[in-house]
Amino acid sequence: MYAIKGDHIHLADARALEQKEDWQGAATMYEKLLKQSPKNLPILQRLLVLFRKTGNAKKEIQYIDAAIRLQQQKYSISNTLNKKAASISNQLNKMLGHTDKKGKAIFVSDEILKLELRKERLLKK
Repeated sequence: MYAIKGDHIHLADARALEQKEDWQGAATMYEKLLKQSPKNLPILQRLLVLFRKTGNAKKEIQYIDAAIRLQQQKYSISNTLNKKAASISNQLNKMLGHTDKKGKAIFVSDEILKLELRKERLLKK
């Protein structure tokens, strides 16, 4: 489980509040969990659902942006790679059409496209 030290909040506690349809209480717990595990996509996804249910578009957009950033990190070349590994990764990305000739990323994952579409729809409301 995802426990918060001191508060003893677990993912199961947030889910229990969701089952009771206490959307705001569950969102508060998920936000606390996210502070402890900021790269946790499942928690971000739960927050997106909860803020859609509560009609809080501002918060939903905030977490959509966070989810997009996390998804983009999955597809970017880590700066911690050694130079040879980074060079091979860049060459492979060019061959697969994921980058242009200058090495700029042009590939966008389905997850990112879905999140961007969701954000666009929210902004139109």
